[in-house]
Amino acid sequence: MAATISVHDQLGLRSSTTRRPSTRSQTQSQIQVQSQNQSQAQTQFQKSNLNSNPRVASSSPARLAAAAPQSPVAAYEAFITAYPTPSAMSQAYDLHRRRRNLDQRARIVAAAAINPDPILSGLVLDHQPPEFDPRNCISLWARPPSNIRNLVANIQRQLLLVEPDLWCMPQDCLHMTALEVIHSSSSAHVASALSLLTPILESLLAPYPAPSLVRPILSYDQNALALSFLPSDDISSAHSSWYSYHHLRRDLARICARAGVPAESRYIYPSAHVTIARFVKPLSCSIEDWLYSIDSINSWLDSSYSLDSSWTVATERGLECRCGRIWYGGGYAQATGPSLTQSDLSLSSSSLDRSTLLD
Repeated sequence: MAATISVHDQLGLRSSTTRRPSTRSQTQSQIQVQSQNQSQAQTQFQKSNLNSNPRVASSSPARLAAAAPQSPVAAYEAFITAYPTPSAMSQAYDLHRRRRNLDQRARIVAAAAINPDPILSGLVLDHQPPEFDPRNCISLWARPPSNIRNLVANIQRQLLLVEPDLWCMPQDCLHMTALEVIHSSSSAHVASALSLLTPILESLLAPYPAPSLVRPILSYDQNALALSFLPSDDISSAHSSWYSYHHLRRDLARICARAGVPAESRYIYPSAHVTIARFVKPLSCSIEDWLYSIDSINSWLDSSYSLDSSWTVATERGLECRCGRIWYGGGYAQATGPSLTQSDLSLSSSSLDRSTLLD
């Protein structure tokens, strides 16, 4: 087991003593007009997708997730059944993230404020000890490869020009939560669950099958920002049949449940995201400048077709079982699986393909 990483070693407040002068002054009504224009564009997007996909027309991704059975495994399975092709699932993910952005944008405009994270603020600004965060967790992480980390660093630099007090997730803490097994619990609960999971971790964290993620944009709300991906709708490079990120989440949940640790996921919505920033202070820039900076970055991401932004899960670093106080990228790695580039021929087949646990 790797040594526990101190939250104070991992967390760093990105700050600056100088502030970028406002280069875009918009009134509240102008922001609302811009939101309305984006809503009209989103409506056109939805209509084109709904007309081309009857399954998407019958129920929105968020409604389907909310109405799904309580079991995470059943919920993932219901979603896969509703969107049974690569293009249908990709559209469903995209529809969900864009609808959510519109909703969260309206909330930010109405409140004219964001929500600083009180626990993160205490850790970073007040130098509270790690125990200040009482939430112990177990999650299965996918670590982004170097091209995605570079993209995140670029976006973080752009955001810091507008909001110098933004807390940016350090590069070595970046992760995507493939499955939240236990959240906000006690260390004793984590230890008990690990005793059941440890015998299967080698196979659980196997790199195959390996889903691919593409076309990121910024997703945001009053609490944080994340780089949100779509499941790839191109199966030409797949190892066998179609296997999406949603299939991965379902399989991980199923394996954990069979081991006696049913996942306690807070959400089962169609989302594949890496949190890249949070708030530790109120915005020092205007809401108008803040939203404009996000819109500008998303316009760039949407139009940059040559951008190196694709990601096959387990590239460079294998899946990781992360435990402890992990909300901000800390905690400890109980186990890490091999990456797709692992060349150790001594590895057993069970450590390369998690489907051996589903037979």
